[in-house]
Amino acid sequence: DYAVSGGKGSLRVSAVGDTTTFLGFNRQMGLDFTLTKAVPLSLRTHLAIGEQQVDLSGTQVDEAAVEMAIGESTLTLPAQGPLDATVKVAIGSVVLRVPAGAHVQIDTDTGITGISLPAGYSKDGRSIYSPGAEGAANVLRVRVEVPMGSLRIVTLP
Repeated sequence: DYAVSGGKGSLRVSAVGDTTTFLGFNRQMGLDFTLTKAVPLSLRTHLAIGEQQVDLSGTQVDEAAVEMAIGESTLTLPAQGPLDATVKVAIGSVVLRVPAGAHVQIDTDTGITGISLPAGYSKDGRSIYSPGAEGAANVLRVRVEVPMGSLRIVTLP
């Protein structure tokens, strides 16, 4: 469904189905999108169970919401902002892929969650900062909610 409201376009894509196993054969349903680099975008994804990989590198996505009930969500950040993103996984894992030199602030809301940070990152209460991010301009801001599971931050070359 595509609609325009207040001068902003909205595209909703949904799929019915899931992974089906029959006599040992596994069929997985998947969707693969390429986002334009020509215009600023907002992105919202929601997946009940499974794995999703969202790569924002090279895009003009300035707002993103990535949600999942059970599984793994991987979010690759752009090298620079602005970006205001939220990643929610009720049970499972979140992997944040951060370009080297990017300034990122990650605000966490976690419960029974293991957190793995790269060298040089600092943690202050519920906030995590990449090297040089505190007080920097054009900081990528990411909120991560993982009540049960893991959060792993990986620095890209």
